[in-house]
Amino acid sequence: MEILVLHDKFELWEMARFNLEGKFHGKVHWVTNYVQAVDHLLEDNAVQLILCQEGIDGTKLLKYLLSVEGKIPYILVLGQGKAASGSQAFPDLVKLGEVTSFKELGEIVDLIERSIESGAIEDRQSDDSFCRIKTELLLKVIPLEADVYIRLSQIKYVKMFRKGRVFGQEDLDKYQGRKKIDYFYLKMEEVAGFIGQFQEKITAMVLTEKGSRFERAITAAAITEVVSELHSQLGFSPEVQKIAKAAVDMTVQSVGKDPQLKEIYSMIRDQAGSYFSFHSIATAHVACALAAKLEWPSESTFYKLSLAAFFHDIHLRGGMLSEIDTLEELQQKSATLSNEDVETFKGHPLAAATMIRNMKEVPPDVDLIVSQHHERPDGTGFPKGLTGHHIAPLAALFIVAHDLVKFTTFAEPEKAGFNQFVRQFRYTKDHTVGTFRKALMAVEFPVDGK
Repeated sequence: MEILVLHDKFELWEMARFNLEGKFHGKVHWVTNYVQAVDHLLEDNAVQLILCQEGIDGTKLLKYLLSVEGKIPYILVLGQGKAASGSQAFPDLVKLGEVTSFKELGEIVDLIERSIESGAIEDRQSDDSFCRIKTELLLKVIPLEADVYIRLSQIKYVKMFRKGRVFGQEDLDKYQGRKKIDYFYLKMEEVAGFIGQFQEKITAMVLTEKGSRFERAITAAAITEVVSELHSQLGFSPEVQKIAKAAVDMTVQSVGKDPQLKEIYSMIRDQAGSYFSFHSIATAHVACALAAKLEWPSESTFYKLSLAAFFHDIHLRGGMLSEIDTLEELQQKSATLSNEDVETFKGHPLAAATMIRNMKEVPPDVDLIVSQHHERPDGTGFPKGLTGHHIAPLAALFIVAHDLVKFTTFAEPEKAGFNQFVRQFRYTKDHTVGTFRKALMAVEFPVDGK
């Protein structure tokens, strides 16, 4: 559950946030004024509950929700010493109740629990009637082939652009740059037209080699999210496969014939805030760079590694799952995950490999790379617990590349050295053999490129 709190911060507000997040296995976003609250709602945040302080800013926020027909339920926090009135100033909004003070946390928790039990708070993760699209991808489909919406809550969408509208660079700067809206939404019944034109645009970009290496990589990363979203809602249809293959072609094109690790490190650092979408494309670049250093620079090898990178996490729709590497990490984060999330993560290597085997015109070994990408040289990986000698050479190289992308993204610059990398990912001398050893010898440090 995501809770938006509009309230003056007080001495114990961090403790209050911690308790709410722990109790409801969610996220609390705390703002102190009306503008911050509206900005948060206009971003891609699935707010399910608002805790709203009584006052000028609180009234403005409730009027805003009324103006956009927002149905996000709210709890009114009256302030110390004020008595609950039970009045409903905004009868068209969903008011769950009033509390006298935010410091009365037990009272708030009880009210939220009763509201969940009664169904007043929607307890669901997504709305399958809409498909999420990266904002910058709207520039690739001009004019728009469908009405475009923004999301205000799990179940509330507001139309922003009508079909036929030209979405230009000025719009991108306004909504993604200034308003920080990273995603727009299309109704599922209108996705088909968008997919067709979108695929044509991507293919044209590949054929004309339009854009720099970095620009093509960013576009391919954004398409990764679209394909994952479409796959989850439409299945891996021929139309979705065409988009995916075009994006892989763009990835191979952006890798180039002579990929350099130091250049790729810089690209990863610049996109550190977009791990879920970008790490797949970054893994393709790093894997191809390592392959080139091992003198495996054939176009066929680059294509296999790029295909594997694009599809290896296609069944994981959430950023948190894509950041987990081992069963140990999964266990540590299990309290914040549903049983479905846990089973999805455990099964995703084999599920993705099966999907790849059912695709047409996919070269051999790609499914093997994908099925083994969570194995570890010491045998602690999954799904089969293979050791270094039993992991395929390209899969071993891919695993090192995958680890290096995560390390480059999250390691502190002063600690981002070879020894730290080896320790973090447990590349011990006893188990690091064959391709694992060669790939590690090809890794360059420092990752900041200096």
